[in-house]
Amino acid sequence: METVPTSKNRSEVPRWYALYTKSRNEKKVALRLSDRGYETYLPLQKTRRKWSDRTKLVEVPLINSYVFVRMVLSQRFEVLQDPGAVLFINFERLPAPVNDKDIEYLKRILGEGFQVEAVHEAMEVGQKVKVVIGQLTGMEGELVEHRGGQKVLVRIENIPFSLVVSIPLEFIEKL
Repeated sequence: METVPTSKNRSEVPRWYALYTKSRNEKKVALRLSDRGYETYLPLQKTRRKWSDRTKLVEVPLINSYVFVRMVLSQRFEVLQDPGAVLFINFERLPAPVNDKDIEYLKRILGEGFQVEAVHEAMEVGQKVKVVIGQLTGMEGELVEHRGGQKVLVRIENIPFSLVVSIPLEFIEKL
């Protein structure tokens, strides 16, 4: 017989949560939490930075001031003790969990080297699509027009950003 999870034991299942950090503290927070035994995910993207004397390829956070932490809800106060941690993204006074599939999509997108950008502005809701060819097969999103081209918009629940990924139109189909 299968048991139905109660609110008590559901909160003791490790889930992903979006932790807001102090500005430019994402890497330090992720490293310190990892050293303390937490599973963390900091989406990084390589970008070219130019200084007066040189140009260098550096890894920067895709979503500024956010680190994803996998933990049980009762660990939230311990995580917030990190000097770079500010708060969790909350819903009804509790940290709002991020779906495992959204974290996996994010890892796959960045792992395959797709051109990605985090966008803050509200975007029009478009046609729901699904990727049917390539390494991102199964990923669902919305087809949007963005900066003159058609791209797939991926919304991750419980974080105030969307990701826009360049995927050839022949790789997607309408849902």
